[in-house]
Amino acid sequence: MKNLELKIKIGNFGGLLLLLKKIKAKYKCRIVQKDTYFNCKNGHLKLREINNKEFELIEYNRPNNLNSKISDYKIEKLSKQVVLKKKKDLLNSIGISVVVNKKRDLWMTGHTRIHLDSVRKLGKFLELETVIDGISEQSAYKEQNKVITELGLNKYKKCGQSYSDMLLAK
Repeated sequence: MKNLELKIKIGNFGGLLLLLKKIKAKYKCRIVQKDTYFNCKNGHLKLREINNKEFELIEYNRPNNLNSKISDYKIEKLSKQVVLKKKKDLLNSIGISVVVNKKRDLWMTGHTRIHLDSVRKLGKFLELETVIDGISEQSAYKEQNKVITELGLNKYKKCGQSYSDMLLAK
């Protein structure tokens, strides 16, 4: 699967909430996520715990640059019983590099997921993920640029790295 991603450092979400309502983005839910990243030579591999009820093993490759970028990813849904064994096996074979804890408010507009993330030890971020499924990459860029303009995001600092890379660099 593919999506188009952009991450932006935000001081607070106050003004953005008004703009999200103005563009008629739909609030979906609050998610508490724990991402355990494992040591990989290429790309990223993480075990995601969602509200301590859902579990996913996610493998992805994405360049580290400041602009919107294409991310290739695979998601495998896991049961709670399987996740404990998988985590132990990965820990023993390749080891954990870092754990990212965040609270995420999920909003949607069109094919674009808008994440308002509060990341422990890093702060607040807005992340756009425009899903490239049933639309072209060109359409995804067009939609994401529209959201960037409507939310006035060009005035904020863009981040080229994943939360895991930012924590490892601290």
